[in-house]
Amino acid sequence: MTQQVIKNKILGELTWHNDLNWWKGKLEITPGNVISLSVDSENIETPSVSELAYHSFTRIQQQEVNLRRSAANHLLDLYNDSWNNSDAIDCPTFMNLIKLEAVHLNFDGSATIYYEDGDLFGGHVIVVSIDCNGIFEDADIAG
Repeated sequence: MTQQVIKNKILGELTWHNDLNWWKGKLEITPGNVISLSVDSENIETPSVSELAYHSFTRIQQQEVNLRRSAANHLLDLYNDSWNNSDAIDCPTFMNLIKLEAVHLNFDGSATIYYEDGDLFGGHVIVVSIDCNGIFEDADIAG
């Protein structure tokens, strides 16, 4: 069986993974920052997946600084109250320490964004949820 692949000028190459029921690839979001991209799909129909992924990812790319700021604001008190070594930080410092590492797009337009924690939370991943309109919903640490 031939492996199904979507090629997109913005998203790069996405490959279908039957075991996960999603498309997966890597792309350079900013110079030197390669992230993982995965796209849930109700079906394997490539035109609709490509269109959804393109629009959702473009929206996230445009809003990434605001989403990162929302995550930093949401988690800043947790860091300053429980995780720091008596060196409180501010929101801009928090934002500069975390780094985008993966984006997972859901078929309904919502998404989960994963950030490296910049050693703020002992190597735990920062997980940011956004709704189908690209609006920040929540941020937490995992792993």
